[in-house]
Amino acid sequence: MRLLLVTYDLLGRPNYGDYQSLFDALAKLRAQRVLLSVWMLRTSSTCKQVRDYLAPHLHAEKDRLFVAEVTDWSGRCLIIDANNI
Repeated sequence: MRLLLVTYDLLGRPNYGDYQSLFDALAKLRAQRVLLSVWMLRTSSTCKQVRDYLAPHLHAEKDRLFVAEVTDWSGRCLIIDANNI
């Protein structure tokens, strides 16, 4: 299973409440939030597959999305214990 990092800039809508479908899609992937706009997940999917799955939940012209495979990481004061992802 790959460890993927998903991060975004939500610029297309006035408040985060408008992004509930994005947060629901991340939950379906069993992603866990480690920072305010950074999530991690274990999956057999590729970065491109995760990007394509999440893209419809973003404002097409303004929001930014980045998905990367993580091979090594270190963090401080994360929202959750990312060692358990």
